[in-house]
Amino acid sequence: MPVRNGQRFIHAAIASILDQTLRDFEFIIVDDGSTDGTPAILAEAAHSDSRIIILTQPPTGIVAALEAGRATAAGKYLARMDADDITAPHRLASQVSCLERMSGVVALGGQVRLIDEHGLPGNIGLFPVDPAACRSYLDFGSPLCHPAVMMRSAALQRCGGYSPRHEPAEDFELWLRLSNHGDLANLPDVVLHYRSHPAATTIARAKANARAAALALLCHRHGDNAARLAPLSARETDWSEIERELSPACRLFARAAYLRALILNGGIVAEPELQLLHRSLPQFLIDPLLAGRRDVIAFMIVRAARQCVASRAPGGALTLLLAGLRHLPGAVALETGASLARRLAPAARWGGKDGRAHV
Repeated sequence: MPVRNGQRFIHAAIASILDQTLRDFEFIIVDDGSTDGTPAILAEAAHSDSRIIILTQPPTGIVAALEAGRATAAGKYLARMDADDITAPHRLASQVSCLERMSGVVALGGQVRLIDEHGLPGNIGLFPVDPAACRSYLDFGSPLCHPAVMMRSAALQRCGGYSPRHEPAEDFELWLRLSNHGDLANLPDVVLHYRSHPAATTIARAKANARAAALALLCHRHGDNAARLAPLSARETDWSEIERELSPACRLFARAAYLRALILNGGIVAEPELQLLHRSLPQFLIDPLLAGRRDVIAFMIVRAARQCVASRAPGGALTLLLAGLRHLPGAVALETGASLARRLAPAARWGGKDGRAHV
């Protein structure tokens, strides 16, 4: 568990790990240069429980923190956790049991329930369960929630661990490489309460995350040379500048991946990005790399329209849906229906009082 200045939520995060039904584990916490009360909280926790190991480093970032923790870890399995989330009591036991049974799975997540900064519960995020669905979802984005994942340490070692090249999408880039070494899967049970608040990394860095995720997918699908000139480390570079440096044959694929990642991170509602999506639709439909994935394009249109409605921009939503129905009438109509069904599903399918998913 990496942490930097996490004093507000870290007590609950630590307690949720120490309260696991599985008792045999080491809990490695990496303090990435905290300047608040976090170091004192960590020292007190380590004093009270011998399973806690505290590592301290200058503020060098999440990848360096994760790699420091990985270098120290001695277990057969490596579970991730974030310092503002809460793990369900059965999580570690359930994931170990599943990984012991399913030798082909190298990374195993689970379903997550959203909570706000005060701990009040929200919707349950539904992640694909079986390996085939997870592999297919890699074309959309991350099929795993990073702080809910348990991995085989040996597989993580074989693929080279976390890479700083595509930070802050280091988790998605890792799933792409891990998928070459085995299957990805999710438990149908809720294993994590995922805290959403204004300071959360994904929300605060939506565009940087989308740029990194798009380039990671581009390199994975079409080789490093497809992005050989792209400023991969320039996380604040405007997307148009990055796109000009890409191999011409892959520019539309990369643009679609960028917009898709932005949509998944909730960052598409700004006018420049909405305009980019709108004017790119006709090109997406004739691009050789995208023409066969009309379901993906329809998903982008409907998800972006839904975000516009949530952001009180119904005009943008209507414009997108009309454009989608003009270019892809069947696919957009199907995706709209599926989206409505997914929005209604949690109340019917995930109502267990024990916090577990009932499928």
